[in-house]
Amino acid sequence: MLMRVYKAVRALLFGQFIARLSSFILVPLFLKSWSAETYGEYLTIFASTSYLATIEAGFVQAAINEMTAAYARCDVPRFRGVLHSTFTLYSGIAAVGTTALLVAAFRLPFRPWLHLRSISDATAAITVCSLGIYVLWNMPFRLVFGVFQSTGDLARTQWLTNIQQILALIASAALLLNHRGLALLSFVPAATLMAVAAASFLLIRSGLPELVPGFGGAQWGTVGELTSSSVLFFLLTLANLAVFQGSVMLSAAVGAGVAVAVFSVSRTLSILVRSCTDAFNNAFWPEIARFDAQGNQAGLRRIHRMILAGSFVFTIGLAAFLGTEGKPFVTVWTGGRIAADVVLIRLLLIMSVLQIPWLAGYSLAAACNRHKNLVRYYVIASAVGLASAMILVRWLGLRAVPIGLIIGEALGCYHFIVRDACQRLGEEYAPFAARVWITLAVISLPAYLITQSIESFAANMSLVLRMPLILLVSLTSTSLSTWLVWLTPTERGQLKQRLRLNRIFSESTDYQAGAGAECAWWTLLIEATRSRNRTRIGEAVAPGQGRLTSPSGLRGADVKVAHGASNGGNYYESPDDLSHQEQSNPDGANISHKKMVRY
Repeated sequence: MLMRVYKAVRALLFGQFIARLSSFILVPLFLKSWSAETYGEYLTIFASTSYLATIEAGFVQAAINEMTAAYARCDVPRFRGVLHSTFTLYSGIAAVGTTALLVAAFRLPFRPWLHLRSISDATAAITVCSLGIYVLWNMPFRLVFGVFQSTGDLARTQWLTNIQQILALIASAALLLNHRGLALLSFVPAATLMAVAAASFLLIRSGLPELVPGFGGAQWGTVGELTSSSVLFFLLTLANLAVFQGSVMLSAAVGAGVAVAVFSVSRTLSILVRSCTDAFNNAFWPEIARFDAQGNQAGLRRIHRMILAGSFVFTIGLAAFLGTEGKPFVTVWTGGRIAADVVLIRLLLIMSVLQIPWLAGYSLAAACNRHKNLVRYYVIASAVGLASAMILVRWLGLRAVPIGLIIGEALGCYHFIVRDACQRLGEEYAPFAARVWITLAVISLPAYLITQSIESFAANMSLVLRMPLILLVSLTSTSLSTWLVWLTPTERGQLKQRLRLNRIFSESTDYQAGAGAECAWWTLLIEATRSRNRTRIGEAVAPGQGRLTSPSGLRGADVKVAHGASNGGNYYESPDDLSHQEQSNPDGANISHKKMVRY
């Protein structure tokens, strides 16, 4: 599991990097090839067509979660039913929407509606069509990419998206360097999406032909079953949008454009921290859905603790670094044109740190479509937070925004979401919550004080050297604190053993699991990442695949191979996580837990 999570985190973070790199590279090229007015009108059309994405209404995420659970149960008919039903629904919506766009774009006056002045009517119509087609067809193709995620390979799903972004970056840069027009450039997103989607179909067909997206297994009843979960995801999106845009509107009330610029730049630093937190948490979603489908409460508790441990290290480490170096960072980034508000930056970062406990609970609920209560809590927190900020903004200015949002989350999220997570995991809420919040404080305070001390000591050092130094020291501090304060002695011992096994097994591909070895599932996981075998659904494990050999000569009992697996991230379970009984699927076929899927 840890290897799959590591690969997923790496892919998600690289996706964030590519998105930032694209903006950094393309904006100067846009302004060099086009006028500022033309570039602004391109952004206007893109923003307008992006509203078509609201049609998705959370169905795709709900469907992927359900597919992951079905795969974990080895319920292939259910997997196909959900996949085919949602793929048929959104393919139909995309087809109808494409037809409507083609008709409307050349008949409706989009140019005056969007106040476009530097481009012709034909160019405006073509751009609206091409960008709208990209948004519409991104919905069914997300399901195609999601097949890999639902089979345990979130990294591959994200890498497909990353490849699309890279192709779009290269194509856009090439067109802009050759001074091509807006109409031709607008085809790039849709063209790269289609290319990567076609490659995804081929990968699924060659590796998992039983799970190829199609229309034959579509059932409208399945769509109805997903409606509730999808609406809840949609409400979460709306609440996030209200907080995001509402904060900007409150900033505008303080001091118009200047205040908005100061707030937006400051919030970018906290968004960076939140993006890293989300990338780490989201990497566990397939594992959460799998353990939930198997009823593995012990596995869910381990994941919950791992999410919190990772958040303590990375979220607090980055927040301490940016809280110390935020002002010089903003100064260099904006060329001194925007004066950084250090207190505002630190308040936004404190809000990100205080979100750690309830975001872990959010992942446990949302990853398996059990987020009904969570949506209610977050909507209340958003409403209270914005209302509190509106009241306080008269006296506190921009700083009222993070303070108000913290008040809202304190009332709606800090207690209720953590409590619900404990109830689901079978944890006693009071001692668990006390330990989490105390640990958060104990890790945060030393990290901040140490970074402040380093900044004072290295005040005359160049920023190019000082910033990496402070970041390294901050992450080292949070790592050591998490190791000593959050992890139990047993967990530290297990982690040491797994790291040692990882080092040993990296030198050999011939392993054997020892009798009673606590990390047998981990040795199998490492072996799986190097295997090139191809096994279809329902095929028994080949002789000898259930045993491993290590250089240390450990020997022992057979290790069970679980039913859900994917290339580079196979699902293997330790004996305490795996039922030895056979499981029946809806079509009456008995599926042994010793069978697996690999591609």
